[in-house]
Amino acid sequence: MNLAILGFGGMGRIYVAEDMLSGQEVALKVLTERHEVDASMLERLKLEAKAGLRLNHPQVVRTLEVGHTGAVTYVVMEY
Repeated sequence: MNLAILGFGGMGRIYVAEDMLSGQEVALKVLTERHEVDASMLERLKLEAKAGLRLNHPQVVRTLEVGHTGAVTYVVMEY
């Protein structure tokens, strides 16, 4: 998986990545190392991801997946 940084903000970074199964370009959002250990920021990311999974509108980026590798919590979105 090749990653290129797309942007960053107060709670994390967003990368352009390639979905290893589909080959599709996606946006991958991860918390910064500092926020990964902050329970409130972790919960905020999870709530944002759950809301994104429920939304389906042509003007809103779709959330495709939410996961945790053991070290990193991530959100996969349309690019």
